[in-house]
Amino acid sequence: MLGRDAMGKYILVVICVLNLGLTTHLPLGVHSSCTRHGLLALTFDDGVSKYYPELLEILERKQVTATFFVVGETLLSPMKRGFLKTTQEKGHQIANHTFSHPDLSRLTDIKIESEVKETQNALLSEKVLRPPFGNVDQRVYDKLKGMGYSVVIWNLDAADWNPKVSKEKMRNIYVQALNLANPAKESFIVLMHDKRHATLELLPEVIDLARARGFTLVTLKECL
Repeated sequence: MLGRDAMGKYILVVICVLNLGLTTHLPLGVHSSCTRHGLLALTFDDGVSKYYPELLEILERKQVTATFFVVGETLLSPMKRGFLKTTQEKGHQIANHTFSHPDLSRLTDIKIESEVKETQNALLSEKVLRPPFGNVDQRVYDKLKGMGYSVVIWNLDAADWNPKVSKEKMRNIYVQALNLANPAKESFIVLMHDKRHATLELLPEVIDLARARGFTLVTLKECL
């Protein structure tokens, strides 16, 4: 039977591998956890959904700063650009999630550069990027690294992007992972999406549990 620490690592590996999409062997240098133990970074992909204002309110109430990986197409909407401006003013981190959310491993180097630069020029943010679907092979990583980007995925995903995964199943994943984790030895980068209201309903619980377990909530800038 696995011990507490071993079981925790096993569950995290399973969660990570099952939700990485096409890529299960990560190139060396891709970040899937923080560089120091005891940290937990909440990251939200895609955005900006109709629930976005509620998400910002929850984070403010809980005094948590998070990281938002933005798809460039979002910036075509003046209203959504306004929300992102507010996000930055509240101390949250904005990062690159490409322009149209393609699988970068299926694109040429030229198209990868176009997807990334178009969003970067609009965001004017630091060079931190999450490949859509977590798909990053060695060629994609080398290209992004050559462009000066830190490439970030995750090690905790409750699959809120999948409508077939119930809120209770999501809660169980968070609770099991956090309860089994040792903040003296582990850290988390959590993948979330604001388009699922169940995520927002669970968010205060996740924050409270992470703190109760001894984790400090940070942005990716602090995490890395």
